[in-house]
Amino acid sequence: MEKTVRMLHVFPSFLQGGTELRIIRVLNGLPFPARHTILALDGRFAAAANFASGIQFELVTKPGPRGGFSGLRELRGLILRSNPDLLLTYNWGAIEAVLAGRLSARCAIIHNESGFGTDEANSRKSRRVWARRLLLSGIHTTIVNSQTLLNIARTEYKLPAGKINLIRNGIDVKRFVPGRNDALRDQLGAGPDTVIFGFIGKHREEKNVAMMVEAFAATKLSNAILVLVGDGPCRRQLESLAQRVASPGRIVFPGEVQDPVPYLQAFDVFVISSFTEQTPNALLEAMACGLPAIGTDVGDIGEILTAGDAPVTVHSADVAAMSRSMQALAENPDLRARLAAQNRQRCVERYSLDRMVHEFSAIYQGAIR
Repeated sequence: MEKTVRMLHVFPSFLQGGTELRIIRVLNGLPFPARHTILALDGRFAAAANFASGIQFELVTKPGPRGGFSGLRELRGLILRSNPDLLLTYNWGAIEAVLAGRLSARCAIIHNESGFGTDEANSRKSRRVWARRLLLSGIHTTIVNSQTLLNIARTEYKLPAGKINLIRNGIDVKRFVPGRNDALRDQLGAGPDTVIFGFIGKHREEKNVAMMVEAFAATKLSNAILVLVGDGPCRRQLESLAQRVASPGRIVFPGEVQDPVPYLQAFDVFVISSFTEQTPNALLEAMACGLPAIGTDVGDIGEILTAGDAPVTVHSADVAAMSRSMQALAENPDLRARLAAQNRQRCVERYSLDRMVHEFSAIYQGAIR
């Protein structure tokens, strides 16, 4: 029988975020037996509901306080007790676990970087850059999910080429497929000829959803609505903004949903307006569902949405440009159809889940060997 690999994952938080859901998709698809210990430093584990049946996992909370010598000692003790074959850490919020892992010297360490908050969207904090340089140069590898992050790891963190791996996000292109959900369109208040612009994601500051609201209001389109699926700390502010700038029913807030597919199949255009992204899962899911998309030119979005003559990427502060893009797509169904087909094909060819799982699995097995 093949040996079960013990994997200890350290997350700042294990909520329903892009990093957590991406890694769960990888773990669900691994071709070798594994047992996963999930440590969420904030004690929150909502993403665990997405593990497939039969996946072996346990959820643990960090004993003692975070930070400082005592926190580092507790982390090191937990690693030693877990005795993993692999230690996997995720983003800056788990960087202390990299140090604890190096001090325990028991297993290979793989760090994952998948983006920044608004405080590091445009430039990195020097203290964090130096910490990454010192800690990540001595582990097995760092995995990044965008060309933008790969360049940062090389030029700012000074990591050698052999210590960095680029694995682009992958989407289940058999689950996320084109469709037309007329029943849900009716529930959202859309008529047969209504163009639905949609967004699915957390209503957080870095998602910059207010820009999307203002851009949509500026179009003054009579045959369009904006649907903002999700929840988060900015939702009340967004609802207030929507009431000020748009007529009732023109901007809809359905709340958080478990399955995004029905909404993606109800939309006509997907919109993402973030200040900071890398390779956003929500955008790839929309593309796989055959949607044209408008995005801000941050991270790898400009590369993902290469569509020649289409006005699909705009600066993250340019409300007028996003409004023009919305108007152009609303008024041109042929352009929408052409971009939809291009996006679906691009997602199938470059961003499939099978490809992503295979690449992660190869790195894990190489680290164990």
